Amino acid sequence: GSICRSDFVWALSELGHRSVEFQRAVRRGRLSVYFHDSARDLSFDDFVRRAFPLATPADVAQMQRWSELRYAHNLLRDPRTPVTDETLRAAFAHLQGDSGTTSAQELLKARIVSRSTLLAARPHIRDLAAPISFECFCGLVQSSGDVLAVEANDRPASRSFPLSPTAPPLSPSTPPRLQAIRRSIALS
Repeated sequence: GSICRSDFVWALSELGHRSVEFQRAVRRGRLSVYFHDSARDLSFDDFVRRAFPLATPADVAQMQRWSELRYAHNLLRDPRTPVTDETLRAAFAHLQGDSGTTSAQELLKARIVSRSTLLAARPHIRDLAAPISFECFCGLVQSSGDVLAVEANDRPASRSFPLSPTAPPLSPSTPPRLQAIRRSIALS
């Protein structure tokens, strides 16, 4: 994905005066300066490099993965988007990442299905890290009932700020440096 000048101007007018997190992201990425000097779109990688000049390639790759998980989550949780075969395929494609496969564990990270849904599917899914097929993915999404339903222990997705989505939860295996970066960008 990328940020274009018109999206930036729209977000600035809509969110600039209400969201401290948005103002921090604009300041950290020096977006006002960038779009004042250029009309070119700003890619995600370029934004990350502007906002976090000391981020290693591994850090950037991890942030890109978080972005992919969040995009898949938003595709299936957006009440304005019907969950069709095309939407499911797009979400699955984003979950696959570079590996070409996805797992039940990735569905949990992206908050697409709940733990209870995975426990109900346990006879069919023995290992959460094992690759799952598109058909299995569709079955899990459909068996979870209404994709927009949120369990009591889950936090509902934010709808008020479409350009500042809530990131998937941190896993215990996330390196401390990435945890600090993730908290500092305050996406929620």
